[in-house]
Amino acid sequence: MPNSYSKNILHNLNDLLFVLDTNGIFLEYYSRSTSELLFSPSYFIGKDVREVLPPHITSQLFEIVNKLLNGEILHGSFEYELSINNKMLAFDASVTCFEMNENETAILVSIRDITKTVEDRNLLAEVMSSSSDGLMVAHAIRNDEDEIIDFRWRLANEAALAISGRTAEEVIGNRMLEVSEYSIRYGLFDKYKKLIETNQPFEQELEVQIAHQNLWVHINAYKLNDGFVVRFRDITREKIQSLEAQSNLLKQKLFIAQAPTAIAMLDNRMNYIACSAKWQSDYGLEGKNIIGKNHYIIFPEIGSEWKHIHQQCLQGKVRKSDRDSFKRLDGTMQWLRWEVRPWYELDGSIGGLLMFTEDITEQEHSREKLADLNLELQEANEQKNRLFSVLAHDLRGPFSGIYTMLDIIKTDYQNIEKSDLYDLIQHIHENAGNMQELLDDLLLWSKEQMGNSTFKASAMPIEEPVNQVIKSLNAIMEKKDITLAVDLEKADLYFDEGAFKVLVRNFITNAVKFSNPSSQVEIIGRIMGNKYSFHVIDHGIGMSEFTLKKLLQEETIESHWGTAGEKGSGIGLSICRSYIKKGNGKLDIDSKEGEGTTVSVQIPLA
Repeated sequence: MPNSYSKNILHNLNDLLFVLDTNGIFLEYYSRSTSELLFSPSYFIGKDVREVLPPHITSQLFEIVNKLLNGEILHGSFEYELSINNKMLAFDASVTCFEMNENETAILVSIRDITKTVEDRNLLAEVMSSSSDGLMVAHAIRNDEDEIIDFRWRLANEAALAISGRTAEEVIGNRMLEVSEYSIRYGLFDKYKKLIETNQPFEQELEVQIAHQNLWVHINAYKLNDGFVVRFRDITREKIQSLEAQSNLLKQKLFIAQAPTAIAMLDNRMNYIACSAKWQSDYGLEGKNIIGKNHYIIFPEIGSEWKHIHQQCLQGKVRKSDRDSFKRLDGTMQWLRWEVRPWYELDGSIGGLLMFTEDITEQEHSREKLADLNLELQEANEQKNRLFSVLAHDLRGPFSGIYTMLDIIKTDYQNIEKSDLYDLIQHIHENAGNMQELLDDLLLWSKEQMGNSTFKASAMPIEEPVNQVIKSLNAIMEKKDITLAVDLEKADLYFDEGAFKVLVRNFITNAVKFSNPSSQVEIIGRIMGNKYSFHVIDHGIGMSEFTLKKLLQEETIESHWGTAGEKGSGIGLSICRSYIKKGNGKLDIDSKEGEGTTVSVQIPLA
């Protein structure tokens, strides 16, 4: 019989324990609770096991006992079911023998309730049989030091057997290391052991050779009691498709990188996958690695309109424009011809966007310049037409006057008084002078229009050319009794001297023309920073606001009568504008009707 020490251990175990002699007579009975069996220990002690237990239990029990007594095995176990309180329970019986004394051997039977385990196992088996993935269950095999030395396959569904290329007899009940040689090669055995120790599931993709063919398998493993459940899924087709997709993507990336045009490839999160060198040069991205970076971070100036276009393309639409503006972060305007379209994965899903752009900024600037030139040409034609209209009128008057007076002299020369003849000659001289002035202005204007004028800026003192012009105009000023008040600050200008004389002559001539007799014209010059401010001021008839606005904005060529009937061509102001523009100057006219006019010009200092 077991000693008191052994009995004490047995009483503290969770199992039901029976001690039998070799003939099957109950010697001892130990249980944490007798309520489950409905009988007290006295019901068993001294009785034959065949009288107490059902035949399906005793037959399996004595089969193992005989093997133990014959030395065939050291330990045996079997499972059985028993109805207790109208409920079918499952038990696991573990059988071994031990020496009670030198001449007596006894049988120890340990009973464990495995109802929940069997239910879980049945449920697992049902799940396994219905799963299209391969499922297998293994239990740990441990040595005397409780170390896992192998696993035994307990369950395997049809899908798992198909993937492994083995039959159920070759797998179930056999050791893993004997059946699955690749479990060591790919480190799975160690991972399964770690899974039991840490209870941390793991997954892995493997390329294995099964039945002389290479397969890609996806593995998920989870702990189950003192073992694990592993799920196998054949992903060979998906892997091949993925590799093909990666190969196609690589080819696309290489093509895009080497493309001579501006192309960019982005994923569906707007991150760069590839771009051409032209794309980087067109957008000032040379030397920057933008692969993997977001498009909106690279171009923070992109607005909601572009983002909306991108979202439309990610939904399968194609968008394009032959001419569109793109305002950059530094304020410059870039003009583009563009097309944005989706690119597709092998499964038909949209992988991202392809952007094709062409920088047409230079063409746009050329188009704008051409438009400006057309406008200038149109304005020049209009100016030419106005000029011809003025010339037709202004030349006709003097010529007509000269012709009439010469006709009078010719027909009545003998009867004309000497004083009257002088007056006629004087009128002829004035008309000829007006025509000469008009033709001189016309010659200068035509040179400017044809680009034949020679404007060469150089350092020049202001006093000498002003004095020369004033001296040449003394006659017209004496005729109207006009006095000049000159106040010039000495300075050297950077301008063409001949052109400056034309400006001064025009300004003074107009001031005299529109001044009342016996009045004063002021000429003032002052240094203003790096400019020289030159003013000609008269106190004559002035101009209305409408006339002044028209004169400033439209560059009109219009003749106006002076206070003494002087006639001007209107060409002079156009010539002055041209010279001032070439010399980087600035013209300003201030006038008030009935009070006079101030013409000012800003000219660079030497």
